[in-house]
Amino acid sequence: MSDVLNAIASVIETRKKADPDTSYVASLNAAGLDKMLEKVGEEAIEVILAAKNAADSDKHRVEV
Repeated sequence: MSDVLNAIASVIETRKKADPDTSYVASLNAAGLDKMLEKVGEEAIEVILAAKNAADSDKHRVEV
């Protein structure tokens, strides 16, 4: 695993152990896998829409 992924994994592990009342990551972890997967799905949709919108606004794109 790359250094960046190791750093991210370390931050996530630390936050999972925090108080769910003060840590969003800890609260998601406490809520269970379904809630975590819902959040991953929401974020994935935002990335897909942002990529689509960036492609739609690309002035250098050639229509075929």
